[in-house]
Order: sequence, then structure tokens, then C-alpha cells
Amino acid sequence: MGDAPTRGIDVDRLMDDLKRRVDARRAAAEIDPRVLDMPFTAETDPDAPGTSVRLRPETAYSSKPGVGRAITFAKRAQIRFLHHFLNDLVAQINTALLRLDARHDDEERERRRLQEQVGRLEDELAGLRRRVAELESAPGGTPEG
Repeated sequence: MGDAPTRGIDVDRLMDDLKRRVDARRAAAEIDPRVLDMPFTAETDPDAPGTSVRLRPETAYSSKPGVGRAITFAKRAQIRFLHHFLNDLVAQINTALLRLDARHDDEERERRRLQEQVGRLEDELAGLRRRVAELESAPGGTPEG
């Protein structure tokens, strides 16, 4: 068996090619330079109450041997291209979740109010039963109707 040359992916060459293509598209004004320089932060405050969904572009990476850097670059470039769309989507999801939370809170308050009302009615019914029992056991007994 002859020694066949090992063929693998030249990551440095691939990265250089990707960067060259992006630079060419940027130079041809096909890509707004602000898009690629856009930060990876969500426009919503992740610490705001009720914010349960946030954009986490830091998770867009690859650790695949040989091609991980290229894949990471491609993923992050896509996120930058979709940045406004993704932030809008996250904001819509958070708004919907806030509405659901508010509705849940309203329903929980109503459930507690109804439980208290049922408790009061049960207490009133028990009082009425005691009063009927007192009347029935009083001299003269139950009135005939």
C-alpha cells in the first residue's frame, strides 16, 4: 500500500477564504459594515422582571476538530445578519410571556377570592344549620307546616 497523502481541511485557508469573501462583499457594499460590527447583545434587559428569554449568541460556536473556527465564524456571521430579527422575536416572546404571567396572576387572585367566598358561605351554612338545630331542640320542637 502506498502512502496516500492525508487530506484534511486547511482551517487557516478556509478562514482566510471566508474573511476574503466577507471583505469583498463589504467592499462591494453588499453588506452594511454596521451589521458585521454589531454587538451580540440582546436589546432587552436580561435582568428585567419577567424576561425569561434572551438571545445568547455566545452559544453559537463549534469545537469540531479542524473546522470549529470556521463553523463558529459562519454561525456568528449569520446571527449578526439576523440580529434585529432575532431581537424582535425575543422581545415578542417575552411580551407574550409577560401577558401570560399577568393573566396567571389575575386567575390566581380570582381563585383565592372565590376560595375565601366559598369559605365564608360554608361558615354561614354551618351557622344556619346550628340555628336550625337550636330551633328544633327548643321547647315546642319543630313547627308544623
